[in-house]
Amino acid sequence: MSKKAKVLQNFLEKSCGFSKTGVKKLYKDLESETPRRMALGSRRDRNVVANLRRAAEAGLNPREIKGRFTRLVNGLATSPHEFQEKWRWYVSEFKLTDVEMKAMVLDCPYFLQYNLDTTVLPLTDAFYDLGVSLPEFRSVIKKAPRLLTCSKEGVHAYQELGLFKNEILNVCRKTPELITVDYARNFEKKLQWFKDVVGVDGRAIVSKWLAKHPRVFYGNSQRKWQERYDFLTYAGFSKDDVARMIKEYPQLLSKSIGDLQDKISVVKSVMGRDMSDIVRHPVYLTRSFDMRISVRLAYMAYKGESSGQYSLRTLFLPNDKNFSEKYAKGSQQEFWKFVDWWVVLDREVMNAFFKLERADQVALVEGALRMEDNGVKTAREP
Repeated sequence: MSKKAKVLQNFLEKSCGFSKTGVKKLYKDLESETPRRMALGSRRDRNVVANLRRAAEAGLNPREIKGRFTRLVNGLATSPHEFQEKWRWYVSEFKLTDVEMKAMVLDCPYFLQYNLDTTVLPLTDAFYDLGVSLPEFRSVIKKAPRLLTCSKEGVHAYQELGLFKNEILNVCRKTPELITVDYARNFEKKLQWFKDVVGVDGRAIVSKWLAKHPRVFYGNSQRKWQERYDFLTYAGFSKDDVARMIKEYPQLLSKSIGDLQDKISVVKSVMGRDMSDIVRHPVYLTRSFDMRISVRLAYMAYKGESSGQYSLRTLFLPNDKNFSEKYAKGSQQEFWKFVDWWVVLDREVMNAFFKLERADQVALVEGALRMEDNGVKTAREP
């Protein structure tokens, strides 16, 4: 091993907390992620070490980098002088503190690679032209520093679609990776899908969607949407009902078909209700099956409370405290203990629980929770 390589390895082990095995694994990972093999002791490596030291001086604790080093290395592998100049420029230009800059670097180090004159400044000008103030832009990049890797053309493309400033900012905060020309063009096609298939004017409700659920538009959406739309109509909902549910809660299109199937099955088999309840309260299809739906139904069964007297919205929309105390007639602490026990069960065991007599359900739960309190591992089976 060369002298330079030893210096780098020593730094990684002593300053960043890597083991010798960890250093080897790090470089193996890096070799698989970069176009050319990286040799220990290369100029790139020396830049990384120098920049890590400068970052530490500016407030980055090297131990915080452990576990993120593979991702950070590409962002920090500029020259030490360039790294320092960019750090100072961002702090000065956007009125950031070193602590805020540190958080941004740890979240998305890649923005340090982008040229200030050709990428970052034109991007900021595009937002200022849109009417975004400096405090607004600072707030967005602190939450989503990846935005600084986007181009001005992406902002202009969304403007051409007729989106307002706040709608574009909502996309930036939640899914900055969508601020590209390609996604803007696909956005138009996706709006057309809603009009052609669902019969809903996408533009009429796009503001609501972008404000709350921009990820609905991520990736190859039309194909996935079509699959979920076909499943819901096949499951027994009318096309008008599906359109109404999608219009109110578009995020249900991002759920897997298996997830939707489980939720519909529980309404019919466990709760003894028909599909019209789901149509009236489509928010039900957007809740987590394991962490919200099945566990609450199981807890109510254990407490001897009927779920039939409440709507799906009432049961599954409130927070845990309101649900456990107001509707399940229990305590929040007891409910959380029940959740800890329930979520590790297999799906088959969960299904079997609902088929037990209530006396058996109570005996099973109380026995399991008592064993948990005593530090005894439960069998996790009814």
